[in-house]
Amino acid sequence: MKYVEYVNSSIKTVISKEKNLVIYGQNIDAASCLSGLTRGLSVVNNGFTINTPNSENTLTGIGFGLMLSGVSSIYFMKQMDFLLLGMDQLVNTYNVIRQTTPNASFTIFPINVDSGYEGPQSALNNLNDFCSISGVNGFSMTNSSDTKHIIENFLIRPGFRIISPSQRLLREEMIEID
Repeated sequence: MKYVEYVNSSIKTVISKEKNLVIYGQNIDAASCLSGLTRGLSVVNNGFTINTPNSENTLTGIGFGLMLSGVSSIYFMKQMDFLLLGMDQLVNTYNVIRQTTPNASFTIFPINVDSGYEGPQSALNNLNDFCSISGVNGFSMTNSSDTKHIIENFLIRPGFRIISPSQRLLREEMIEID
């Protein structure tokens, strides 16, 4: 099984059990569905699925707003570079939120463009730097064990985090380990 299929299947399993989950991002339910990462999620989502335009700062703010309102959401992002545009929200809005105990979840799910140079806006693949600047937890996945554990335990856990799959691995066979 390809990595992208395994991640997609794992996400489907988790979100199919949730009610009122909002999933959103550019072309997550159209065209390539982020290279297949989000293909078919709207079919199993019991909440809302929204294809959005590119306005990353606003979309990051919407996720925090939903979380504060008690609604869990996942913002799927085509590539990590675009997360720079939501940095103010990651740092300053989250500094306000971290003083509370949210009962809803907000996950940003940017693809880590680690497959080589694909243009000037596809070279920032530093999840650890985003997490360091904003003081949030971040997760990356490289094999079936990591993927299953991270998606099952953190995708919609109350609070905020960033989960970033590897674009390079999306095309590869899933690495199976015990």
